Amino acid sequence: MGDQQSHDFAVAVDFDPGVWMVGPTDGDAEGWTEGALAAVCADFVISDGSAAQAAVREVLHAFATAELGSDFRFLRLRSLADVPVIALLHIWPVDPTDVDAARQGAAVLSEFEPETRWYDHEPQLTVLDEGTGLRRAVRYALGDDGRLSSVIRYHRRVDRPAADVVLTCAGADLRTTAMALGDLDDLARAVRLLEPRVTRP
Repeated sequence: MGDQQSHDFAVAVDFDPGVWMVGPTDGDAEGWTEGALAAVCADFVISDGSAAQAAVREVLHAFATAELGSDFRFLRLRSLADVPVIALLHIWPVDPTDVDAARQGAAVLSEFEPETRWYDHEPQLTVLDEGTGLRRAVRYALGDDGRLSSVIRYHRRVDRPAADVVLTCAGADLRTTAMALGDLDDLARAVRLLEPRVTRP
């Protein structure tokens, strides 16, 4: 993924294109959908005009046009039999001297939506990288039908430029979560923030 401007710095995500597709960043959802559809159909050997092509187009279009409230969105679609996985990347600038801001950034791993019925009392917290401070929290929600779905969040505080990097994934069943967790870990590790170059007149 090329560098993308977000806030006052650039974001680069060195993700595996064989695993993830990055959603449209220029607002052209229709153009993105057609390009992504062509790539997926070529990878999965899906013929033009088929029911499978129509189903894939529906998934891609819904992903591209959904109001997700994130800086970047990623889609994992490994096969037609797999449940798609969506990961949302949020970059929140912070004041590096503000202690409260630091607490608020870390809170995304411990303060989950109060209206949700949770299976577990507290998130399962894992430190993925001691050097960068990247942490992962997993929690399971109980649906009205009694089924479990997962909520996964990653958090890392970056000093320069000062920001909280948060990657989230929600709604997948337990099997899908287990299958995608390694790919999500890799995606969270791949995020880099770059300070903008200063151009002189």
